[in-house]
Amino acid sequence: MTILLFILKIIGILLLSLFGIIFLLLALVLCVPIHYRVEGSEEEVRRIAGKVHWLLHVVSVSFSYEENRLGYSLRIFGIPILPRKKKTSALDDRDFEEDMEEPPETAGAGNTETVITGEKIEKSPNRAENKNEIHGNGKNTAEHHQTVQKKTPKRKQGVLLWQKIRSFYEKGKQTVHKVLSVLKQLPEKIEDIKKLLTDETNKKSVSLVWKELKYLLHHSGFRKIKTDLTFSMGDPAVTGQTLGVLCMFPMLYRYEINIFPDFETEHIYIKGTYLIKGHIRLLHFLLSGIRLWKEKDFRRFVKQIMKKLER
Repeated sequence: MTILLFILKIIGILLLSLFGIIFLLLALVLCVPIHYRVEGSEEEVRRIAGKVHWLLHVVSVSFSYEENRLGYSLRIFGIPILPRKKKTSALDDRDFEEDMEEPPETAGAGNTETVITGEKIEKSPNRAENKNEIHGNGKNTAEHHQTVQKKTPKRKQGVLLWQKIRSFYEKGKQTVHKVLSVLKQLPEKIEDIKKLLTDETNKKSVSLVWKELKYLLHHSGFRKIKTDLTFSMGDPAVTGQTLGVLCMFPMLYRYEINIFPDFETEHIYIKGTYLIKGHIRLLHFLLSGIRLWKEKDFRRFVKQIMKKLER
């Protein structure tokens, strides 16, 4: 009975330690700020570059976008993790050669034959000696095949792990390209989205989103914003309305933000340069997301916007 209680005590301590480590990691992820820096230019060629790091650069992500080409790198403790090129080592080459090894065959003419053993290649003058050599080295050959069988699963596991990482990388790349394609089509969908925003049935959802945006902007911790942008919405009235909405944001007056409207151009464009630095805490986004997703009107509003963008 004493031994059983002692074992239960050890299991309880281990479980509490595990829960404590999980809680500590969760608290670090949610509460430790994530620092970011994004800079770019909107000219004839769109260029965007940025870096995100967390916990004194323990985890850092760098990314760049130019002429529909996306590049990024992930580092943990300064060690590059992604993207990672597949390297073929001498051990892998040897494994492949061993996997492709065939049973001993005879070569040449007359009584001279080639005998392949687990260690070396020899020539014997007659067939009887060859048989004795093969039987004599049977143990070595069996050990050799067991070694190959032990090596092969490890190599296969490494290949499977690389395939999973590669598929995750490809899915992430496709998702980013989809988001960028949606952003490109956004100016064409501006009228449909405007109708949704001004719809009487969506007023409650719009007010909720506006409230949460102000909450996130208050806690986002922008340290520096510097812009020099010129924009046009294609219609002087819409351009003026957009400028009026932008002027409602308090941060427009706290940072070096220069935005110049163009009332003469008949097409939609944004040109200029920008720089944004700051930090965020995932805790605020989690709380804001929970508050929004609890509202049924907001979920319906999101579905309407997604349908408009998919058309």
